[in-house]
Amino acid sequence: MLVPRVLHAVATDVCRQGDYWLRCTVCQNEFPVTDEKFAECLSSGWPKCCGQTMTLLNVATEPPPEGYRYQWKLDPAWKIADQFQSQHYKCRGARGCTAKPVAFLRRSWGGAGSGDFRRWFYCAGHLYGRVIANGEVLQRVLTENE
Repeated sequence: MLVPRVLHAVATDVCRQGDYWLRCTVCQNEFPVTDEKFAECLSSGWPKCCGQTMTLLNVATEPPPEGYRYQWKLDPAWKIADQFQSQHYKCRGARGCTAKPVAFLRRSWGGAGSGDFRRWFYCAGHLYGRVIANGEVLQRVLTENE
């Protein structure tokens, strides 16, 4: 059995090669795979959805399933970091990442319904499948063809 730090190092190296997602072969739902999730999958196996083991895919090279297409949509939980924030905060994407953050995720804080949130900053390399375009953070979603 590999020790957790070795699993995390392997997962980080693999995830640098492209954006990896887990796809359900039944309902076609897809979920981005972070370094931590990839390390967890390496140690305990791939998760299941709809009773089937999910498959790993590299979205940069994987075509969408028949009858579906990929589309970029605004992710309202993510915002662009301003210049002050980029200089005074560090990326939370991976332990030891020293890159300047370009966006932040509004994470809920203080319990359900409190309305409080904290900003978690991320660099361009740790947007977990998201991209920045026209001053907004977009995520790639799988939608049915019309």
